[in-house]
Amino acid sequence: MSRTTVESTDTVQSMSSSASAAARTAARIISQVPSTAHLISRL
Repeated sequence: MSRTTVESTDTVQSMSSSASAAARTAARIISQVPSTAHLISRL
């Protein structure tokens, strides 16, 4: 019982950490999109 609770907690923590990492990557990409669109429009 307690072992299952710990395993599920570890899974949730790893999922949340990967989700936050994905959110940071998405935010970085979105922040770079306007400059990329500007470069393409200049071409």
